[in-house]
Amino acid sequence: MVAAGAPRAQRRLRLAAEAWAAAAAIALYAVTLGFGFVFDDRSLIGPDGPVALGNEWLPYRPLRYLSYLVDHWVGGGEPWAYHAGNVVLHALVAGLSARVARLLGAGAAAAAVAGICVAVHPLGVEVAAYVAGRRDLLATAMGLLAVAAWLSPRGRTAVAVVCALLAVSAKESGGLYVLVLALASLTGVGPALGTARLVLVAAGAAAFLLPVAYGAIGPTVPAGSVCALVVASTRLAAHYAAHVVAPFRLSIEYPTLARVSTDCSALASASSLAGFALLGAAAGAVVAAFSRRGWSADAAPARFAWAWSASTFLAVAMMIGMHEPGVDRHAYPLIVAVSIALAVSVRGLPDWPAPFKHAAVGITAAFLAVFALTSALRLPSWRDERALWSAAVVRAPDSGRAHHNLAGLLLAAGGHEAAAAHVRAARSLGYPPAILGDAALACARGRIHRGRVLVERARARNLPPAEIDAVSAYCEKKVSGTIFP
Repeated sequence: MVAAGAPRAQRRLRLAAEAWAAAAAIALYAVTLGFGFVFDDRSLIGPDGPVALGNEWLPYRPLRYLSYLVDHWVGGGEPWAYHAGNVVLHALVAGLSARVARLLGAGAAAAAVAGICVAVHPLGVEVAAYVAGRRDLLATAMGLLAVAAWLSPRGRTAVAVVCALLAVSAKESGGLYVLVLALASLTGVGPALGTARLVLVAAGAAAFLLPVAYGAIGPTVPAGSVCALVVASTRLAAHYAAHVVAPFRLSIEYPTLARVSTDCSALASASSLAGFALLGAAAGAVVAAFSRRGWSADAAPARFAWAWSASTFLAVAMMIGMHEPGVDRHAYPLIVAVSIALAVSVRGLPDWPAPFKHAAVGITAAFLAVFALTSALRLPSWRDERALWSAAVVRAPDSGRAHHNLAGLLLAAGGHEAAAAHVRAARSLGYPPAILGDAALACARGRIHRGRVLVERARARNLPPAEIDAVSAYCEKKVSGTIFP
């Protein structure tokens, strides 16, 4: 009876850990069902439903597109359905994080903490509250399913490969999970590398070719001097590492990270030196995964988990983040991997002396409470466009785009003076599209000639034609006396 009941008890503990993690995600993000569309959401979701991007025979990031179609079918195009899809996926990621931690030998409590950390970590707000964050949610969920299948006692390699390729079809960087599967076999916690080698090679080739097949346009190798690329990667490494540990004052904009010096002397800055140390440590963790010497079999799960975290960190800092410096959602798979690694690394907690154990539990609870509170306080910034860009200009006052976008919203609402202040700020920061904001403001004040002159200057600078046409049409409406909506 004991032998038969033990597996059932273990299964209940595992399911409880996953349920607590998923419940934390749902409880925190249920409020987003009342949010609208913001920023890039509007380029992905049109009045008639999701917009298919890419070539003519298969849409760009097809899994994301298909998930949006489901949301549109469920909610008839209303924003709540798309937000509900994000909440469900975030809860799935949190639950899967707990499951993978358990598969790697973490206790039920530690696995639950790992899942809850993923659920409430502030770096997850941009992913879960932003409909356009769906790509990161899907890629991470499919990646975790791939890892769970790969680590399964039955070794479901075919399922793992399919899930890894589904991660790629949501976001090209999902191909990283093929490397994660290889690291698992290298460290001895997955199928033997000898038997899985051909499967991994085929999966790697498919992960590379799949984005080409459906017409993806990125990621590409960033342009710039060697010094600029090194400075950028070291500063991004310091940025992401700091925000994983202390995720406060987060923003949709990090303009200082986008302005990287091409001077090699910048490599001596404090942020670059810290970034060098972090990148070196991460590279060392990945290299250590290739060596079995000096490692016991019991250490294999932790070694794999930290190698997984390190490889994700290297990808985020050295390639993914180069295209959108500092964007919070790029760190989403990183907090998943680190949370799992920490859970696996404290397997000996029950054997600690009581005072140390109680202190560890108290510190963990405090961290989770602070993370949850920080996330809850940040969530209202994603309620609508005005809230988003109002928060952005406070947290990133040197962002020309934030000032420009807020100015447009204020102008549409009739706040000419407030809009003028942000137009001036955007132009002083050298943000090129701000000239169109200045043109719209001039026309709103009845200075039609100045508005037209500024529109022509925008054409001469090759600014986006659609934006130019919109401002030009606004000025003509002002001439005819039509009220701008």
